[in-house]
Amino acid sequence: MNRLPFRPFMPFALLLVSSAAAAVGLGELRGQPDLGERLRVEIDVLGAEKLALETGCFRLIPPAGGGDLPALRGAALEYRAAPKPTLVVRSHAPLREPILQLAVQIGCGHEVSREYMLLASPAREQPVVP
Repeated sequence: MNRLPFRPFMPFALLLVSSAAAAVGLGELRGQPDLGERLRVEIDVLGAEKLALETGCFRLIPPAGGGDLPALRGAALEYRAAPKPTLVVRSHAPLREPILQLAVQIGCGHEVSREYMLLASPAREQPVVP
């Protein structure tokens, strides 16, 4: 008597289980920073629709290249799962540099990071009211 009658179907069962594993990533950055204004940009969080991510899973990290370019260090992060998974990044202080590096890491067992280079628009002139 066969002790494992479903043995021929094991590869298919393993394939179904492995397809349930989810990959998560950081997508494109949306928003245009302006010099003299606080930064507010959004980053798409890819593959997070069925994951239990929360704001605490995200953090700013030093850019790998470091170098001479300034990096965003102080910012508030907010993860929004609906309607589309998005990470909102808001700086604590107005931008003073025209070029800025931003590096974000997802933790909580996913350990994915991505770096962005931001080019700020010139400060907007305020209209003079006579």
